[in-house]
Amino acid sequence: MVVKIKDEVCEIPVYMEVKDGKLYNNNTKWFEGADGDIAVVTEYGEEKRYTVKQYTDYQIIPNYEGRTRVLSAQELRDGRTILKYIHNTEVQEI
Repeated sequence: MVVKIKDEVCEIPVYMEVKDGKLYNNNTKWFEGADGDIAVVTEYGEEKRYTVKQYTDYQIIPNYEGRTRVLSAQELRDGRTILKYIHNTEVQEI
């Protein structure tokens, strides 16, 4: 599927779709972050915020603050790491 995120046109994986102007991951059953959204990561009680670059895919967070952040899938599943998004960007299906 081809989508427009801000002014950029990109192809997203087949397991993603656009719902309510946000990227939705059908494999994980949750909304992903798109360019300009804020990923809020809480690990061991410490909160860090990242501005999403392009789009996220489960525990992979490309960002403008530095290197791509890859979270532990196990820690996300068992709740030791918490990932939430502040959605600022509308995604459009083309």
